Amino acid sequence: MTRPRTLFRLHLLVVLAIAAATTSITARTLAAQPVPPGEPEGEAISPEGAARGADSLGEFSEDSELQQTPVGERAPETEIADRAADISRLPEHQRKALALVAEGEALVSEYFLADAIDKYRAAVTHWEHPTIHYNVARLLNALERPLEAYESVERALRLDLTSMSLTPEQIQQIQTPLLELRDQLRGRLVELQLSSAEPSVEVTVGNQVVSTASSRPTMLQPGDHRLTAQSSGYWPLLQTVSLEPGTVRHLRLTSQRAITPWKPWALASAGIVVTATGLGLYSYGRAERADLAARIDEACDPGCTKDKRAGFDDDWRFAHRLQRIGIGSVIVGGSAALLGAGLVLWNQRPKLRLSDRDERALSILPVASPEMTGLVGTTTF
Repeated sequence: MTRPRTLFRLHLLVVLAIAAATTSITARTLAAQPVPPGEPEGEAISPEGAARGADSLGEFSEDSELQQTPVGERAPETEIADRAADISRLPEHQRKALALVAEGEALVSEYFLADAIDKYRAAVTHWEHPTIHYNVARLLNALERPLEAYESVERALRLDLTSMSLTPEQIQQIQTPLLELRDQLRGRLVELQLSSAEPSVEVTVGNQVVSTASSRPTMLQPGDHRLTAQSSGYWPLLQTVSLEPGTVRHLRLTSQRAITPWKPWALASAGIVVTATGLGLYSYGRAERADLAARIDEACDPGCTKDKRAGFDDDWRFAHRLQRIGIGSVIVGGSAALLGAGLVLWNQRPKLRLSDRDERALSILPVASPEMTGLVGTTTF
């Protein structure tokens, strides 16, 4: 019985050590958050009590590894007992979160990083603390999932730390590593800032919906992306954009007619003119042939010789040629008129156009005033 009892005591010490490690994970701030309304009541750890574990493990130190707390390390039994007592006074939702964090840390020590992420994310559902988000981001970054890591960092930075009754030093201790990790992730991602001159435009890049109204950039993985933009009353836009890592890309959506508006009108008008001209030529040639036929009949009455008919051959061929030209003109002109009319209708619906918002542009405007008269040029880069 002595050996099982000894193993049980060692197992208990390991559990208490892991629980104590979770206190240091939150770096002086785990228990400083007041009890939310409606949560089970309990006494939170004071900043002084939480600091006992923060100094020993250095959760946010620059040389901290993924495996923050080696399983083999053991704290003195008295210190473990004190920390266990502090944890026992936490509200129930915080204790659940710490238990999940402890399970996650154990998985990290065995390099089961994906499983550890699941534990951390489950802990966040009980207690949304920035330090837990930071651990999630660190592991995601190690697993080459920088976009998800960036989202975890942003969620942590959006939390209101002032409501947790923290000192400025404690807030800085939490935010500094988060900001450093965010800067590192930005170097691996692309910031896309998309604006639109047209309302109600739906834009997707790959499978991600991108807002054109938000002032905050959208973070994307580098590489080639298929951009789709569509809106009611516009032809949709399908375009491939290449994004380089560590860059900020500004794109703007505008609208323009597929064809310069005057061109289809000019085509339709030219077609109408050609058609009318062709009808005129055909009618004139037909009238000429009728007149020639009457003159031939009159000249050949009562009979017509070959010599008499030869004097009308040139005029007859000319009239016949006019008719053929007229028929061809009607066919060509009518086709042009129909095509121009169709383009006029089709061109009523503008298409969306994508351009770099920071591309260079030059505009020149006339200026007339008592002080100055001339031209003023402005350029944008």
